[in-house]
Amino acid sequence: MMPDQSPVKLDLTQQADILQLLPRPPLLTSDEVGWSHVLVQHHRQPVWEMPENSVAQHVIALHWMKNDVMVERMMDETRRQELVSYESSVIVPANTHHRSAWGQEVEFTLLIFEPTYLAQIAHETVNGDRVELVPQFTKLDPVIASVGSALKTELETEGHWGRLYAESATTFLAAHLLRHYCTRTQFLKDYPDGLPKYKLRQAIAYIHEHLSEEISLEALAAYLNMSQYYFSHLFKQSLGISPYQYVLRQRVDKAKQLLKRRKLTLTDVALECGFANQTHFTKHFRKLTGITPRAYREQ
Repeated sequence: MMPDQSPVKLDLTQQADILQLLPRPPLLTSDEVGWSHVLVQHHRQPVWEMPENSVAQHVIALHWMKNDVMVERMMDETRRQELVSYESSVIVPANTHHRSAWGQEVEFTLLIFEPTYLAQIAHETVNGDRVELVPQFTKLDPVIASVGSALKTELETEGHWGRLYAESATTFLAAHLLRHYCTRTQFLKDYPDGLPKYKLRQAIAYIHEHLSEEISLEALAAYLNMSQYYFSHLFKQSLGISPYQYVLRQRVDKAKQLLKRRKLTLTDVALECGFANQTHFTKHFRKLTGITPRAYREQ
């Protein structure tokens, strides 16, 4: 049984604070890739008893152990012993008194959100100013597992898909949390007609003007004076694909044109089209066209 103790108050956006909870620093962290609104850390930790803590952010722990692990956990006044399985997740809302202990090495990814971010996503709902997450002991949620896995893979590939991809995935996950894990159901409004045509034109013009740059969902939504969730949702309703997919297709289309200019190297083309480097350019180009940029040029 874990002993009672005063909770340690932590802000996980401060890098040193995680070492007050866990003995090892994260193996990977999104601090290094500059994502907005979510901090992602991937951990492998030894047998450990975590001190009682209260964190300023909402935290989701997504587990990757191939064998079930027995964990003793406390959230506020509720204590449980639970078997934690592969791709199961735990949700610890901000300012919840939490502690846990486990008897073998564990591997997990932390998805860390500021409470103000969920409120921002919900601001167009009736109760958007009353966003309160409910603590969740271990459970299997395929949406959390899918998004968490995608963000972990992004860290492992050093931002292979780009900031717009990570922000889109984060926004989708935030909407999922609002719908399913709040004290009040957050009814995110639906607009079946998609974006107004003038806003769609503005969005497309912005994308083409900034195609060679790092495009963020935050900047796109702010340009149209919309929340990130609604911009992303309505853009997909209008065109049938997400903003990220649209940007990627436009970059590949532009690359096709530039590849006809023999004086440009593949690296030149990659950077001109907004890809991080030639390797990322080749992977995306081949995924959409079935051939490499070099093979396309030589056709």
